[in-house]
Amino acid sequence: MQLKPLTVLATISLVLTSVSSSVAATWRSQSSQTLIPQLDTICWGNDTIDSVQTIFENRLYKGYLAFDYVKTKGCVPGDNLVGNFTLYNGDNRCSGAINVTWRRGNNAYVQWEIDDPRCPVNTQYWEINTYPVVEKDTPVTSPAGTATVFAPPSNVRATPNGEIICSVRSVTNINLYGSVNGWYKTDVCGSMGYIHNSQINF
Repeated sequence: MQLKPLTVLATISLVLTSVSSSVAATWRSQSSQTLIPQLDTICWGNDTIDSVQTIFENRLYKGYLAFDYVKTKGCVPGDNLVGNFTLYNGDNRCSGAINVTWRRGNNAYVQWEIDDPRCPVNTQYWEINTYPVVEKDTPVTSPAGTATVFAPPSNVRATPNGEIICSVRSVTNINLYGSVNGWYKTDVCGSMGYIHNSQINF
């Protein structure tokens, strides 16, 4: 299914089902042409989401979302997070405002409006339904899927910049399972957590 243009303010309705702050999920459309990795991290201190992609008028655009204000202890119904998006298709750029309102049952209501005169699309307002898909952890961030904690002690957190779940107290090789905005997933604590890229070497 492709994005549908609207003649009024566009919305992307995101349905989040049983996704916690420690589970990596990608919000996607039925066609998988719209992908928003780890949208729920804006509820846990993360203000930028990279590797976003969607289709505008049969063209694939990729880029990022940036939020002016984020939550740090999770989102509750009624929380409203405002920011912007910037997406590219080759030399073509589309950007605009994004507004995410969290609702009951971990639903999110997203308003997306293109306000970039350089964006080569005829419609500035779009609507798409997406849903979270939990990603299977696979080492993808370095050739061997490992890195070295080089200057201990280094904290590992439940979420990016979140609660500390353990500290690595000696120079240690760790497994990596993906990243979000400079925070790498690792199982060094016995369960999945996040360590900042300033604490590791590849």
